[in-house]
Amino acid sequence: PFPPGQAPSPPPSPPPSPCVHDDRKCSSSGNDCYADGESEAQTCSDGYTASPHPDEPNNEWRYTCYPPHCHCDASKCSSDGDDCYADGTPDGEAQTCSDGYLPIAINDDWGQYTCCFDFDQPPSLPPPPPFPPGQAPSPPPSPPPSPCVHDDRKCSSSGNDCYADGESEAQTCSDGYTASPHPDEPNNEWRYTCYPPHCHCDASKCSSDGDDCYADGTPDGEAQTCSDGYLPIAINDDWGQYTCCFDFDQPPSLPPPPPFPPGQA
Repeated sequence: PFPPGQAPSPPPSPPPSPCVHDDRKCSSSGNDCYADGESEAQTCSDGYTASPHPDEPNNEWRYTCYPPHCHCDASKCSSDGDDCYADGTPDGEAQTCSDGYLPIAINDDWGQYTCCFDFDQPPSLPPPPPFPPGQAPSPPPSPPPSPCVHDDRKCSSSGNDCYADGESEAQTCSDGYTASPHPDEPNNEWRYTCYPPHCHCDASKCSSDGDDCYADGTPDGEAQTCSDGYLPIAINDDWGQYTCCFDFDQPPSLPPPPPFPPGQA
């Protein structure tokens, strides 16, 4: 017991474990990281969670284990062949992921990677450097986040024209911006635009009449609506144009956890 107001401050929390898989945590029969997920559950020890194995992302039986704050899913790899291999060089093939996941390098020599959502490190924040306990410097005040407004000037695919099929040519952006379907043509898979890194915007989530991202949003008119928990963001009030976004920096639009494998939620 300490006198009121004189109790020492609790020690700082240790930094989270990096999102690195660990086959030693597999706890299915034989601890072999193989289970069909139906007759035998894909399980992990020490609070780790099961995810598809990056060595065989399309093998539904093979899995691995990640720290509890990470949800990694090699089936989200969207590089050529969806095989989680891409050199990641400026002149080569980009390491890309679908559904808002971020690429995590596994082997730089081979270009192997996987895709993760790290609940302790949102995409808008870089991982912190390691500091001795209690000696990390105070972070500077954060500037206000950029609004979730698309910027075609950030397109960096060939010709900087915001057109790429996503297979033979990756949909890429400069300055850390991320690619999403273009709100002007939400159903055109080739046309894309770029949003600030803390935003995940996807015009294909528009659920107003015709799924066309146009609705006047008035009480007596048509509501601007989105599917899958996304929130409507107005683009042009005169036309009623909008898109759908998750904004990681602005509650209450924090995204729900990604879907988990059967039995692992």
